[in-house]
Amino acid sequence: MKSLCYILDDNMLPVPVPDGNNDAWLWAHKYPDKRRVGDTRLSNGYRISTVFLVLDHSFNDHGTPVLWETIVFGPDSYEDLAMDRYTSYEDAVQGHKNMVEKTLIKLHQEDPNANVTIMGS
Repeated sequence: MKSLCYILDDNMLPVPVPDGNNDAWLWAHKYPDKRRVGDTRLSNGYRISTVFLVLDHSFNDHGTPVLWETIVFGPDSYEDLAMDRYTSYEDAVQGHKNMVEKTLIKLHQEDPNANVTIMGS
């Protein structure tokens, strides 16, 4: 049976933490910047955030753990508008870039006259 919780090593590879052990959560609080893959804010208030989840979100006993997630938040609430999950750091980095691009395209399609720009990443 695979572990439920993971931390990241110095190469951003997941390391399983024995179940029932609080080390993963202590690590998450100690290294919050290591958990953040991307945090892009758009000029219209949208935010695209990608993080290491610590907890495996594959919700099964077999296969590769799903440990990273990108969510798009709207300007008026933290209701998520889009989401993707990943099994590797590299996929999460690329997924974040893809989600920023998809969000900008979608916003431009909804309002071609809007001048939405990236405020920061």
